[in-house]
Amino acid sequence: GRLVSGTVLTPSLGPAANIDLKWVNVGTSQRVFLSKTLTDALGHYATRVPSGTWNIDFRPAATTLFADAERLGLVVGASDISGLSDALRTGFVVTGVVRSKSGNVKLSNVDVSFYDDCTGRRIPTAHDNSDINGLVSVVVPAGVYTFTCDPPACAGYAAYRAAGVTITGATDMGTIALDAAILVSGIVLGPNALPDRGSKIASDG
Repeated sequence: GRLVSGTVLTPSLGPAANIDLKWVNVGTSQRVFLSKTLTDALGHYATRVPSGTWNIDFRPAATTLFADAERLGLVVGASDISGLSDALRTGFVVTGVVRSKSGNVKLSNVDVSFYDDCTGRRIPTAHDNSDINGLVSVVVPAGVYTFTCDPPACAGYAAYRAAGVTITGATDMGTIALDAAILVSGIVLGPNALPDRGSKIASDG
């Protein structure tokens, strides 16, 4: 791979140490795990990256109050890339607790996401799974979002969705109660009878 190097900064443009770089291949939409993806004390990183087009999610440590930054569509080709500079975003802590609606069971490993209500795009958020007590704490930039909770498919609970969630400061989402559910699976085919990747599935209940 080619050497890709740069610097990650705090919102005030100081060096951002211990930032984890998450590399996602645009062609496959899959995360690829690479070596040397943490920034040093000066915010610097240098990582060997295979050729391709990449989205980079700059993920702050859980101990900070910074929101993720991202660089979209970085093309890695025949030459090394140096001198990249990206700044983390100012954010606010969003908390909550995820439990089952029946039995009040604490639900761990529930993935929470925020979709920008203007663009429809999911914003990157680090440390966004509930812990063993069902607690969620994630840093999110100011904005208006659709908030979702997605439990593991094997957990037996339905997803949760709330639109128009406004974040302008520290926000407590309270207790998020998930309904019991069963797993439904299948294959979506296009007009050519081939599997249709990326189809959105909606249900009315």
